[in-house]
Amino acid sequence: MRKTKFILLIVLSAWTSSSFGQGFDRTYQGWWATTSWVFEFKSNGHYKRISSGHYGNTTVKGTYKLMGDTIQLTSGYENTHGTVNKFYLMEGDNVIIDLDLRYDYKVPSGKNSNFYNSQIRNVKYPQIESKDEDIKLELEKVLNIAFNSNEMKDYYHFDKLKDRQLLVADYGFLKASIKVDELEAVFKPRAEIQDEFFIEFEDINLNPNKIDFELKINDEGVEIWFTFYKDNGEWKFKEPSIFEK
Repeated sequence: MRKTKFILLIVLSAWTSSSFGQGFDRTYQGWWATTSWVFEFKSNGHYKRISSGHYGNTTVKGTYKLMGDTIQLTSGYENTHGTVNKFYLMEGDNVIIDLDLRYDYKVPSGKNSNFYNSQIRNVKYPQIESKDEDIKLELEKVLNIAFNSNEMKDYYHFDKLKDRQLLVADYGFLKASIKVDELEAVFKPRAEIQDEFFIEFEDINLNPNKIDFELKINDEGVEIWFTFYKDNGEWKFKEPSIFEK
């Protein structure tokens, strides 16, 4: 009987360890949106995220587990306005990358060092190649909606400037068929574009239910930031931010 209990205890301990995964004691820090973000992970499977700066002084607490080279937060991230997300890719022992926002966070280099200027990392399409045709088609749908929106059409002036082409500078591995009325978009490497009028992407962040992108319309002196979200399976966008120079 004692032997049976001992075996059951071993099995229960193994099941518990495999369910929650092994944790670690490590702190990561990053700076973006004029805010410092500090992630503290504990070996007992709990984490804490502390912000200070423009976003405010906030603390988020929850649990996590390790899945290979990925940290999966299992609680605490749900109502954080997207500042804390579910998956973080570990790049070695010193860096984690938010797979939603693409910002990275780094282990502080010294005891008195608590500042790292986060970088936007190339971890998904279209910054890197992908064989997933579905995500390519979803992004193509969204780009066609944006390019045909009144917010962008206001800057084309195709009716007055008949020689204008719908030129778009190549961006990463983006492949998309874009059409505005009867005009097909022509993609070219940035260095080969001689026209003053062309559209240039500054960033695209593609997620299953949300797509953000920033673009410039050169020769019109305007920058537009779009945020699309899925509503009952349909892509819709919030009023874009428009910056005229």
